Amino acid sequence: MTKDDKAPATKKDIRLLMQQMAAFYEKMERRNEQWKLEIIGEFHIVVGQLRHDFKGAFGDKLAQHEDRIVRLERHTGLLAA
Repeated sequence: MTKDDKAPATKKDIRLLMQQMAAFYEKMERRNEQWKLEIIGEFHIVVGQLRHDFKGAFGDKLAQHEDRIVRLERHTGLLAA
């Protein structure tokens, strides 16, 4: 590779440039794949936390409904079938 900015590029220069671009592209692909796996891992953590939170929230809501039904049954003298 020549140091003169005005000299035309040789086939060797172009081949070297293409090799460097290919190496850069492969490096970026590896980084993107690693980043994608990290994002997927974080997503699974968030989903797990949301599931846990929703199970707790729905469990609490069901317990509240159960308590309310029992109170209404006692108040009206009715029993659930």
